[in-house]
Amino acid sequence: MMPAPRHGSFAHSTLVGLIFLFSTLLLKAQTAGGDQSDLPVKTNLEVFQTELSSLAAELVQKSGDGLGRNVVVNVRSPDTSWVARNTIVEALTKLNYSVYLPSQGGEGKSAIIDLGIVEMKVRYGDVFREGVLGTRKTERTINTTLSANVRNAQNEILFAGAVSRALKDTVDVSDVAQLENSSIAFTHGEPPKTDFFENVLEPVIIIGASAVVVFLFFTVRS
Repeated sequence: MMPAPRHGSFAHSTLVGLIFLFSTLLLKAQTAGGDQSDLPVKTNLEVFQTELSSLAAELVQKSGDGLGRNVVVNVRSPDTSWVARNTIVEALTKLNYSVYLPSQGGEGKSAIIDLGIVEMKVRYGDVFREGVLGTRKTERTINTTLSANVRNAQNEILFAGAVSRALKDTVDVSDVAQLENSSIAFTHGEPPKTDFFENVLEPVIIIGASAVVVFLFFTVRS
């Protein structure tokens, strides 16, 4: 005579398997979060300043020896000029240039660096996770493009054109607000967008799986 099926044993095994699966997923999520570098992520403003400093060095290199050691820096962009101007002046000073602003004179005996802000922009990509229950992340892209006209003290053009820098990295969605500066508009980007799975399907799957575990738990007990 065949033994009767052991439904309680099967349900118990299924419950144990599901609990093990949930535990594994949670462990992987915690591990994914722990793999991040301990180095602090630069704010958007700090990235802009790094890019502008790099562009200042590039302009010096492109202008050649005719630039001299005295320069007047003029930035033509009311919204972002103070960041660009201050950062570029600091970068050129560190390169041992004597730097003047238009209001300080210097014309006639100094080279002139005329700059226009073509783009200073922050963009965020779609939200994604590293693992099923991992930290919500987004790709951050920060672009800086300047138009430049560099002339020596004799008003001869040393360089005319555009220079640009771009950074791409991955940041936590929860950190976006801290990476932006509330009082500086150009440090903001459109909020990261979540897809259909992130908004609807993923919560449904998690809630459904949890309901199955609870159902099996009480089935085994009864």
